[in-house]
Amino acid sequence: MPLRSCAFCNGRGESHGRRCPACGGKGEVMVATPAKRCTLCNGSGRLCIRGCPACGGTGWVGTIKGAQHPDSFLSEIQKSKSDL
Repeated sequence: MPLRSCAFCNGRGESHGRRCPACGGKGEVMVATPAKRCTLCNGSGRLCIRGCPACGGTGWVGTIKGAQHPDSFLSEIQKSKSDL
């Protein structure tokens, strides 16, 4: 499985002087093959100022950490909006 640069910390391993919560300070994450950018955050790892809930801030779909697939997250958002 390939290693890819963490989007949350831009591969530095830290964010705002603290260990990156998305990659655990490594600067890279292991992703499933083929590597796919997260469609919810467009691979940025962030939504507004928070980490993306679909990719865990890594910017990648299918990380070894077991990140939630963006399509299932989007369906949950749409479902909650329809309940309003």
